[in-house]
Amino acid sequence: MEEVLTNCFATTYSFLSTADNVALAFSDILGGSGGNKFFDALFMEPTHFISDAFVNYEMCEVNKIVDQVKGMAGLDYAAIADNASREILVLAMESPEAFSTINEIYEAGKCAAEVAADYADELA
Repeated sequence: MEEVLTNCFATTYSFLSTADNVALAFSDILGGSGGNKFFDALFMEPTHFISDAFVNYEMCEVNKIVDQVKGMAGLDYAAIADNASREILVLAMESPEAFSTINEIYEAGKCAAEVAADYADELA
């Protein structure tokens, strides 16, 4: 199966890398090595951080997620049913191997329960 990296994943990775760079720039100001990093720490890195945050917001479609959460939190039954049916369809259509794994786990659980019952009978 081919792994596909989405725009959301790429922008989240970039956002986290930028957050790491912000922390590094501020640690350099507070006595780290690397010379004078005041401009980087106070202007450049926060600008990159804010820019990456906005790009991440757009690429991961956070506004749609917030709208879905608001609809469900407001007990809008149409929103709840829409989201639930959409998630069920995604699970059913895009991950059929997950259902076989769930069945295997269920069968393993039944087997473990039978073994536990057998040992409980022997110990009693």
